Amino acid sequence: MIERRYTKPDRRTVESDFTVVGAGIAGMLAAISAARHGLKVALVNDRPVPGGNASSEIGVGISGACHQVYNPSIYARECGLVEEMRNTMTEYSKTGAYAGHAMWDAVYTDMLGNEPNITVYYNTVVQDASTEDGKITAVHGYHTKSDIWYDFVSPLYADCSGDGVAAFKAGAAYLQGRDGKADFGEFWAPEEPNLNTMGNTLLFETQDMGHPVTYTAPNFAYDITKMEFMQWIDNPKNFRQFNIHGAEWTLEVGGHWDVLKDSSKIAADLRCLIYGIWDYVKNSGKYPEAANYALKRVYTMEGTRESRRFIGDYILTENDIEQLTPFEDAVCIGGWPMDVHAPMGIYDPAPASHFIPVRSIYNIPYRSLYTRDIGNLFLAGRDISASHLALGSTRVMATCGCMGQAIGTAAALCKKDGVLPRNVNIAALQRDLIRDDQSIVGIFENLDPALYEGWEVTASSEKVCENPAADACTPLHWHTGISLPIVTDTLESISLHLMNASDKDEFLTVDVLTGKTRASYLPDARVKTLDFTVPAGFDGWMPLAVDAPRGEDGKVHLVLQRHETISVYTANTFPHSVLSYHYYTEDMQEGYDHDTHPLDPACGYIGKDHKFGGYGYLPALCFKDLVPAQPLYRAENVLNGYSRPYGMPNLWISGEGKGQWLRLHNDTPKHIEELQLIFDTGLNTEGRRYYDAPELVREFELTVNEKTFHVTGNNYRLLRYEIREDVTDISLKILDTCGENAAHLYAVRFF
Repeated sequence: MIERRYTKPDRRTVESDFTVVGAGIAGMLAAISAARHGLKVALVNDRPVPGGNASSEIGVGISGACHQVYNPSIYARECGLVEEMRNTMTEYSKTGAYAGHAMWDAVYTDMLGNEPNITVYYNTVVQDASTEDGKITAVHGYHTKSDIWYDFVSPLYADCSGDGVAAFKAGAAYLQGRDGKADFGEFWAPEEPNLNTMGNTLLFETQDMGHPVTYTAPNFAYDITKMEFMQWIDNPKNFRQFNIHGAEWTLEVGGHWDVLKDSSKIAADLRCLIYGIWDYVKNSGKYPEAANYALKRVYTMEGTRESRRFIGDYILTENDIEQLTPFEDAVCIGGWPMDVHAPMGIYDPAPASHFIPVRSIYNIPYRSLYTRDIGNLFLAGRDISASHLALGSTRVMATCGCMGQAIGTAAALCKKDGVLPRNVNIAALQRDLIRDDQSIVGIFENLDPALYEGWEVTASSEKVCENPAADACTPLHWHTGISLPIVTDTLESISLHLMNASDKDEFLTVDVLTGKTRASYLPDARVKTLDFTVPAGFDGWMPLAVDAPRGEDGKVHLVLQRHETISVYTANTFPHSVLSYHYYTEDMQEGYDHDTHPLDPACGYIGKDHKFGGYGYLPALCFKDLVPAQPLYRAENVLNGYSRPYGMPNLWISGEGKGQWLRLHNDTPKHIEELQLIFDTGLNTEGRRYYDAPELVREFELTVNEKTFHVTGNNYRLLRYEIREDVTDISLKILDTCGENAAHLYAVRFF
């Protein structure tokens, strides 16, 4: 027998190049980015699993700039490590080996485990931080199972913990609650500041058992029939409702309490609510479809939206997001609306959230990603330097992940150049981020112009910009528009497939609109209004001489005003970067909601809408015979310096058919260390429904000089190849895709 007694806790020092506190999406990608750039990283997480709000303990899906396909940029999804993570989730889900959140756990742990430079410390709670001369010298964490204290010592730290525990313990200045109108001059801010934040949500799941099941609520469950909020529940305009499928984001509590000090109270309240709500759904008789449903799971932890916001050299505000401030130190994008929740949550009679729309994806400045007064401390996630209103947009996890990639890359530059976060070379940081496929709005991506000179690009074919095959004939009950990028200064004419059901000639009125924002599809002004005669009984293709100028956004926006007898032919598919819309005027409120894009009244409309059937798009107008022709999908686009849509599609799309090819030849050899291929993974979808984008190239052969790479089963947007030789010839043969019968390629990049 070995008898033992408690002794003082073991204390260990962990030395690394970079300590990251918090292994949510921001912290994981900060660690991965830094590790891939050569830093030895200690990743400290207070929970047994990574993922933060997107973990299997909390269960919130990873959303971002795309805003579930509603962002006006349309092609708005983040790239870089966030896209790699999503692509990996798609790859894992296809095997069928993982069910539910087991796939998330596997992806997170594998991505971290695949990096030899990362050591993860799970179940390790940060208790304190030591500082000297305005810098952290150690972060002190306690491992709750082993009774070990860790002193994490490194020259650089990042707080990605959400609540900012390390920054708080280090004494960094922070903001909490709602800023007043005078603080930042924000239109939607309250007159006076207060400590109200957004609240927490606890999710639960149900399951159809295939036969009737009963439910008896536990004693602690609330009798919600006696609670005041039952007066305003199930009001679609307030975004609150009960259903048989489990809790939604609107089951929220705690913003009117102290979301940190009252966290146990909030968690208990949420559990009492969940069991009481499910009792009501099962036993009130108002949801007979719930008879076969059982309560499958109540998640372990509630998800937190907001607590501390630490002050950096710049505080991002509502005004920056609305005005698309052109930051010189831009390092990543956002795009979710300023989604600011009612502080009392389910107890609040106001709508569950105030959705303040954004006009486009926008850039986030590097100066908001480190603390003002702790010289070696980075920030990423919902604790960054932002106002309460701006946080409503930046807090979503894909956006937080992009911040993480930015600071991980910056940390590597800090070590390389021997500087602190404030003194990082921004041009070098942007260069390294772009090389790793991070999205920054408007950044021209050819990092070494000399490498791109002299290439002749040819292809087997190029897609024609048209949409001739109709699926339906749709009456013009709405003002219906088409937004079309063009490469010429003017679109002289476009042919639309129209039908006039009347026995007399009718006038079709078309508005020509123009826009200013290249990353967006929102027009700003009306150029002119035209009338076209559609003959009685006409059914066919009609050329419309629109003489429409290309706007600063690179697009032409045409709106066909609603008409009682004229119909347009539409298709359920649309050419890349060409979209159709419904437009609203003051007298048309049906269908206009918080996801509708508001417009400047100068364009003659109050809003436009592309959504259809939840996450889908409106059927696209059928068109052809553009004059002049618009070669939007040219092979030479792969060298134009952009790897995502920005005004133009910026990609090569071939004609239909297998075996399409692309070739690059240069009479002057170029020394290429690394060659990258950037494929199309469908940036116009949210990316959290785990299936392949049909545009994605699945199998191909890449030949560089005499060296050939044959790839099958590709799941990724960005592929890298070490070349390290002088190159004159590059060829790419597309052997298979994930569904579309054409090749899609954004970029061939050289380093």
